[in-house]
Amino acid sequence: MDVLVGGLANTLERAPFARGGEGTLYDFRWPGDRRAVKLYASDGGAERRRERAMYLVAHPPSRLRDTAGDAWELAWPERLVTHVDGRFAGVSMVRVRHAVRLSELTAHAHVLARRLGRRWLAYQLPTPLSLALRLQLAARVSQLVRAVHAEGRYVLTDLKPDNLLVTETGRVTLVDCDSVQVTEQGALRFASRVRTDDYTPPEGFDPAFVARWEGGAPLQTSWDGFSLSVIIYQLLLGIHPFAVRGRDTQRGVAVDTVRDAIRAGLYAHGPRRMDMLLIPPPHGGVASLPAVVRAALERSLAVGHNDPARRLSAQEWCDVLVPLTHRRRIWLGVRRRLAGDAARARDGAAFLWRGGTVALSWLESCRSTLARQFTRPLDIAKREVVAFLLGGSVVGLLLSFTVLASPRSVSVLEQTVTVPLYPPFPVELMTPPVAAPDARW
Repeated sequence: MDVLVGGLANTLERAPFARGGEGTLYDFRWPGDRRAVKLYASDGGAERRRERAMYLVAHPPSRLRDTAGDAWELAWPERLVTHVDGRFAGVSMVRVRHAVRLSELTAHAHVLARRLGRRWLAYQLPTPLSLALRLQLAARVSQLVRAVHAEGRYVLTDLKPDNLLVTETGRVTLVDCDSVQVTEQGALRFASRVRTDDYTPPEGFDPAFVARWEGGAPLQTSWDGFSLSVIIYQLLLGIHPFAVRGRDTQRGVAVDTVRDAIRAGLYAHGPRRMDMLLIPPPHGGVASLPAVVRAALERSLAVGHNDPARRLSAQEWCDVLVPLTHRRRIWLGVRRRLAGDAARARDGAAFLWRGGTVALSWLESCRSTLARQFTRPLDIAKREVVAFLLGGSVVGLLLSFTVLASPRSVSVLEQTVTVPLYPPFPVELMTPPVAAPDARW
């Protein structure tokens, strides 16, 4: 597919590498690197999307990546993409490779190596190393959100693990940045109606609040603060902080879903534990977290449940998490690599041990079979078979000695190597054929 990226002609890959609710993602080549193009679905609203895209391209956050360039990055819209005839098509952004969604680490925290491979073993809970690496990831996610909020005009509104990509080295990238809410001097410029129930704060389920929101009232950064706190809890413990079952005494209904638990305020470690009927065991891992992290989670998810102003901002989360991981950054990288290498070495040793055990068992079985056969009397038929095999072996040895006594020589690599040929085949038949070059190349 031919498009114009930033006014320059380019050809997209034939097949998309990902699809989303708003559009489809394609690979394309850009001088010096590869990039991704998001082509929006043609379902109306193209002009409004074009205006939003132009604004985001013209007003990116002041920091799109960390200073070192290897910890976090924003996949912010870089250039407008149009069809050849000039119609708006989408935006281009950085292409993240060799990464998985953060939801893999949050939803499968205890079986990560089995799901993603041994190279991710260092992130598998519950070990001290995995907790340290996950604290580092949580700090980097907080830095990403802080970079977006630092402009004073953007709110993500749909912050969730599926929109965060992480590599084996711990590099985190925030994608789907083109659907953010945009405000200017407190006034709403571009609204965002995208949200996910499991990461929506309790006010998002209040009909009066939703009516004001749909009427044009902008969301505050405390909305993202709640989502960020939920993600951090999930990342550290491998379970949603509101993944409980109980009863909403205010509405008199049972609580069986995360959405209902958020609405009822049933945080697993909150003050309403008497209303909870089932608290899954992974929640008990909170005792292994640093005290400052436990206090921050309590403030954001319990105290700040009905008071958004009490929730920790992205900047406050950075103040909590960065000091816990900054000094150990290099050492954590070394331990992560060593954990993966040790796991692969253990797998190799286990494979060799199993293979050796099978081989020894087979040899022992063969030895036992031969011992049984030759320790009991043989009948006439078996004696004839044994005599035939022995006679054939003797004849073969005689033929070999005969051939070696009259060798023929073949020159190979300017050296004369004695090769017995019996019967005497032509030398041309001993030379492997050479494939003809492909005319297409």
